[in-house]
Amino acid sequence: MKLTRKLSLAVGLSICIVLAVHAWTRVVSDSASYRADVARDHLIVGRSIASVVEMLWESDGMMSALEAVEQQNARTNDISIRWVELGGDATPEDAPRVRAQMPARGGEATSRVVDDAGTPHMLTYYPVDVDHGPRAAIELYESLSGEREFQARSLRRAALTTGVLMLVCLGLTIGFGAIFVARPLRLVVAKAERVGRGDLAGPIELSQDDEIRDLARAINEMCEHLADSRMREHEAVSYTHLRAHETVLD
Repeated sequence: MKLTRKLSLAVGLSICIVLAVHAWTRVVSDSASYRADVARDHLIVGRSIASVVEMLWESDGMMSALEAVEQQNARTNDISIRWVELGGDATPEDAPRVRAQMPARGGEATSRVVDDAGTPHMLTYYPVDVDHGPRAAIELYESLSGEREFQARSLRRAALTTGVLMLVCLGLTIGFGAIFVARPLRLVVAKAERVGRGDLAGPIELSQDDEIRDLARAINEMCEHLADSRMREHEAVSYTHLRAHETVLD
């Protein structure tokens, strides 16, 4: 069983390394997917609010459009929603958090992850196109603190999966090793010990087709040759004794 344990250990370590790399890759991929989902949600929310703002700006004026943004922000707990302007006369309340990220008029929405006091946040600007209005956008700002909990859940799932697979693989390795390695080798060792004591009878019978069977076949052939040699030697000694006895009688 020593060889089986070594094989099981080697296989177990290999499986552990492969599964650990897979688990880490999965966590990194899940984290990227989490951020991509948040960015996609921002684009959907930003598009909806921008459409409402543009419609209200045209029909009811600027104040009604800005009031709609404030109402939407009040109804949303996880996301901070603001109307922001890039013009030089924009008030601090209307200034974007990251001015360089503001999209051009008629441009595409932009999303990026920014750090705020050690906590990552998703920051998105969705452009608003209003007639005779300033260059503006809807700013969406959301903490990604839930990402750490998401990563922790992914790590727990990966660790559980890795542990279960390792136990299953180790069990299979030990079982197959005991059947196809340890048991045949015990038979070979027992045969070698009997040969050492001079017992050449009882060939090793193995049904498997591998190197251990080749070794057993070679030992069986060796025992047959030794038995033949022993028999010829015995016959030669008997013949010598017989000739010597006949010589004495003559």
